[in-house]
Amino acid sequence: MESLVVLLLVCFGVASCAVCGPDRELFEKASYCMVDSHIPWVSATTACSSMGGRLAVPNSQAEQAFLYDFAAQHFGIYSSIWIDCSKTSTHGQWMHADGSPCEYTNFIYGDVDGANCVHMYLNSGYWFAVDCSANIFPVVCELPLPEGSSEEVKPSMFCMEFGADGRLHP
Repeated sequence: MESLVVLLLVCFGVASCAVCGPDRELFEKASYCMVDSHIPWVSATTACSSMGGRLAVPNSQAEQAFLYDFAAQHFGIYSSIWIDCSKTSTHGQWMHADGSPCEYTNFIYGDVDGANCVHMYLNSGYWFAVDCSANIFPVVCELPLPEGSSEEVKPSMFCMEFGADGRLHP
């Protein structure tokens, strides 16, 4: 029997995506954009990187409060969002995707065995460590503003290809 692998090409045009247009907000020197897809952590970091940004992460209590309010208003308080902090056996500490350490954290519990990625629960704002690939959450991307600009980053497009197994293919 011939097996058929169906690939689904999902393209998100941020300019035409309602969630990333009017729901985009500025905080300090970045623009924050919602991505409605519930996806694994690796797919979330890829999506944000494809738009020229990164998965959002609070670096201060003020940014934590902003991100919590922004995401809770859109996704509701019974949801979670991914945070740009992860841990691998090679570095053993919480790091951003760019390799810099996560200096500000808001964990309710300490390290959890087997948990290597972080999500923020929008009911409390606390962070929880979970398995990166076994969980899917919505995404908030943090996009840098152009140097000397007070304008938002121009909308862009990113595409993700998923295989029949539901996994993101590079």
